[in-house]
Amino acid sequence: MALALKKILVPIDFSEISLSALDYAAYIANNTGAEILILHVFESFEQNSKIDQVFDYTELIEKGFKAN
Repeated sequence: MALALKKILVPIDFSEISLSALDYAAYIANNTGAEILILHVFESFEQNSKIDQVFDYTELIEKGFKAN
């Protein structure tokens, strides 16, 4: 019995391995007609009291989107 894929969820953090997972999901989607859903979650510095250093996550995410 063949599996009918309609959607593929790809969690991504813009690391090399997550981008490879996205490439693989695209390959599967091309062969099955499935839709790819990309999930990226980040917690802003203001909401996370455990982060000791100041880091611009927005800039990092924008760079990740522009890389592809």
